[in-house]
Amino acid sequence: MKFIKLFFFGILLAVNLNALAQSTQSDIKLVVFEGSDWCTNCIRFEKNILSKKAFSNFLEQEHIKIDRLDFPQKKAQSNAQKQRNSTMAETLKFDGAFPGIKLVFGNKRIISNINYSNENVEEFIKIIQSKIASLK
Repeated sequence: MKFIKLFFFGILLAVNLNALAQSTQSDIKLVVFEGSDWCTNCIRFEKNILSKKAFSNFLEQEHIKIDRLDFPQKKAQSNAQKQRNSTMAETLKFDGAFPGIKLVFGNKRIISNINYSNENVEEFIKIIQSKIASLK
């Protein structure tokens, strides 16, 4: 009986990994957890990466969506936005380290966590490309 369970688990795992590897990049999303009005690394990430035309062009060219979830301390947010952010943080197991950057397949499957360490836009794009390439 254990053999049968392991066999079916192996098949299920292989099918899921194969589907992920064959997915289009339009199924991939970059989720950014940020504290836009208090987190100095988040502000730096915005200035050095998110606001750059080269980065938005890369995301558009590769059909990668971006979902920015802001956790401000001074800016007002609606209850609906706070609830959405909280739900996404729980779903994606956000650890509270800002900025939190995750490559996600669909809305739930984490492909990779990405650390931002003051890379320039070209270096950060290469990091994303290598994470996606590792799926193939």
